[in-house]
Amino acid sequence: MNKSVKVWDPFVRLFHWCTAVLFLSNYALLEEGSRPHRYVGYTLIGLVLARIVWGFIGTQYARFSSFVPAPQALKRYLQALAQGQHPYYLTHNPLGALMVIFLLVMLLCTGLSGWLLTQEGFWSDRLMEDIHGTCANLVMVAVGFHIAAVIWISHRTREPLVPAMVHGRKPSEWPPESDHQD
Repeated sequence: MNKSVKVWDPFVRLFHWCTAVLFLSNYALLEEGSRPHRYVGYTLIGLVLARIVWGFIGTQYARFSSFVPAPQALKRYLQALAQGQHPYYLTHNPLGALMVIFLLVMLLCTGLSGWLLTQEGFWSDRLMEDIHGTCANLVMVAVGFHIAAVIWISHRTREPLVPAMVHGRKPSEWPPESDHQD
């Protein structure tokens, strides 16, 4: 029988879903520069900063040290993918880990540039608007890749990735022992 492991703690799961809802709301629904847009942006900055801190002091699998890949691990993963394999990772696979880092950085850049737009005369509004828009668009493109990757991996391996991000548990190995082919 395959045991499950609590991988994603409540903070990581809450951060993930709140960030998704808040960013998409700010990107698609709230008027740029409006008070609600700014407050949602400030909330996102706070969430990202809290997640970065949690990446150093949080639970075992929330720590960056548990999933950020070394270059050699990334190389091995890419070689496995090129050979049609998909190794199982209890936390993020190496590309997924790089996506997490990219999204955190881009969310922080989006929020910081948005905040700088509220600081009169400190920066060129045009420059900050360009940086803010570019970073926000890069987040959206990355989110698209993230969703596509989750769908592809879930379909290819039958690994239940979305439920794991809801309840926080993943099988200790995949596929489960009953699915192993001899």
